[in-house]
Amino acid sequence: MERYKTTLLALALAFLIIFSALLFPALWDRVEVIFHDLRARLFIRETGREKVEGADITMEQMDSLLSTFVFIDIDDYSLQEYGRWPWNREVMARFIRKIGEMNPKLVFIDIYYPETSPEDGLMDQAAAEAGNVGFVYNFLMRGSYETYTVDPLTLENIRRWAVPVEAPPNIPGISQILPTVSPISDHAFLGHDWMMADEDNVFRKVTEYVILDGYLYPSLPVILYMQYNGIPMDQLRLAGKDLVVGERVIPLDDSGRRLVDYYSSYRGYDRFRHISFAHIMSGHAQIDLTGKIAFVGMTARGLASAAKDIKMTPVGEMPGMEYLANATLNIFEGRFIKSVPFWVDTLIILAIALLLSLFSRGSRGWRNILLAGLLFILFFAAGFILYKHSVYIRMAEPLAAIFVIFLGVTFFKYLREELQKKMIRDMFSSYLSANIVQELLKNPELATLHGQKRDMSVLFSDVKSFTTFTEEHPPEEVVQRLNEYLHEMTDVIMSHDGTLDKFVGDEIMALFGAPLAYEDHAERAVRTALAMRGRIRELQEKWRARGQDILDMGIGINSGSMLVGNIGAEGKKMDYTVIGDNVNLGARIEGLTRFYRVNILITEDTYRLLDRSRSRCREIDLVKVKGKNEPTRIYEVMELPYPDIFLIKFEEALKAYRERNWAEAERLFRETLDIQPEDGPSRLLLGRSEQYRMTPPPADWDGSFVMTEK
Repeated sequence: MERYKTTLLALALAFLIIFSALLFPALWDRVEVIFHDLRARLFIRETGREKVEGADITMEQMDSLLSTFVFIDIDDYSLQEYGRWPWNREVMARFIRKIGEMNPKLVFIDIYYPETSPEDGLMDQAAAEAGNVGFVYNFLMRGSYETYTVDPLTLENIRRWAVPVEAPPNIPGISQILPTVSPISDHAFLGHDWMMADEDNVFRKVTEYVILDGYLYPSLPVILYMQYNGIPMDQLRLAGKDLVVGERVIPLDDSGRRLVDYYSSYRGYDRFRHISFAHIMSGHAQIDLTGKIAFVGMTARGLASAAKDIKMTPVGEMPGMEYLANATLNIFEGRFIKSVPFWVDTLIILAIALLLSLFSRGSRGWRNILLAGLLFILFFAAGFILYKHSVYIRMAEPLAAIFVIFLGVTFFKYLREELQKKMIRDMFSSYLSANIVQELLKNPELATLHGQKRDMSVLFSDVKSFTTFTEEHPPEEVVQRLNEYLHEMTDVIMSHDGTLDKFVGDEIMALFGAPLAYEDHAERAVRTALAMRGRIRELQEKWRARGQDILDMGIGINSGSMLVGNIGAEGKKMDYTVIGDNVNLGARIEGLTRFYRVNILITEDTYRLLDRSRSRCREIDLVKVKGKNEPTRIYEVMELPYPDIFLIKFEEALKAYRERNWAEAERLFRETLDIQPEDGPSRLLLGRSEQYRMTPPPADWDGSFVMTEK
């Protein structure tokens, strides 16, 4: 379960971001618009070029679809020529006839006419003669200071360019139509230019339809596309969230809106052809508008703010009609920025959580930061690349997820590592050398706290005849002497990078090769035993000088596979220790030091692992300790080197003993005792040879001695 905590935390943070996106969408949208605008500005669609020649304006036919749109600007020069706005509608009637001479496919006048005027008939007559003129209408929100009464004929005109639907309103708060009145609208096509800015007053989406009173009113871009391609109104319908126009499917969001994909000319700001209204009227503009759509709108900067139609967009300021033209071009090309659904964003955030948790498990430090940074950069780049291919994926939540989850997981790991270091420090500082504790703090995973099989060595040490000592001395002295002894032995063990496992009365148990693994664990254990013997001799000199009784000790060492880790009752009492047959054998070997009257005994498994210390060992017997059926070859580690002749004769005597040559064995063991009169193994094996000479062992005897005591 521990290894999955990081993953669970990462997923929890991911769900926190997902739920916050659902609960506080406006908050996330404020961040998301930054990433949208960056992409919109970077990937403005490049278009053809325009050519200007002489005093009169002439333009070449551009290959790009962008050349289909031509803008007739009611600019400052036009206001100078025709006076202050608003103009007499007779001027606009003359304009409709004038531009008709240039043979445009469609003429759309992006100017509201919500109130009647005596000249309305002139405009209607001009529009009827042209047969290709369109006007704009709009909608008013509930509570608007403007109020208009839409007469039945005007409403009928507008609904000729709408379709009945059984669907609820898609824009909450719309209450009525801002019309272009009859008779102006009697012989014209009509489209609305309802636009909603985001909270920062920037226009990013176009509303392709508005549903009001059971009718779906298509936007100006949709109407222009239908008029240009001769698509009747009965081929306009809703399909789920999308709007189907003939064979063109326009993908929309729940409110009937979509992002606009922007276009640019080679001069940057002038995305389309722009011609002054006054130049058209005066005839200075020599231009063929065959197959073109002419937009007529307000661009003069001298107009009052209420009459200005300038929109702030992600790619900069532009006239409202130019903004609508960008949206119209998207429909003409069938190129729409398709937003991925929210469930895809959810999966992406969850995948980010899993990846970051995986990174945190497989790397540390700067590598982890680099991997998280790489994931951030890759997703950032993916958002831009997808946008270039007209796929819009939200970046605010996933990028925030990378940042938040990385910080959360990193902080969690830091806390966990600090707790782990504290646990390691608390657990090991009392029975490990300072340099090993420091190494474990740097690499906590080296501490096998949860159990692991490992090849290592175990050392047992016990004070000889300590029970007798405790019976003959007062408790205060026993405790003082024992503490002094254990303190000195602990220093020796730690100075050799051993792990002090535990004290059991006067017994010491030490580990070599855990928690920090090293190959020379047997060698270190033997060197530690020799150093402990050296320290006990120093203590004996001190005790002798004080006139105190002398204490001595025996040491047993075994090597092999052992189970090491935290063992005990979790949450109550846990000890870092080792268990297994090889541990028990080490304890039995220590007990044999009294039997053979030697100070340090090791097993054959330890002996085989030795290098430098092997020359200080001599084989002394083959024994079957209690609880073991297989014999164990044991060796004495000599504190001081014995004479070579002694070692040679002892080896020969041991060989004769195992070959059942009892007389020869007795002779040689006596000779070894002549050289080393206090040698315990020689005296023991001599007595055993004499006994076997009288009562030989069984025929299948393997040379081992069976111990009946621990």
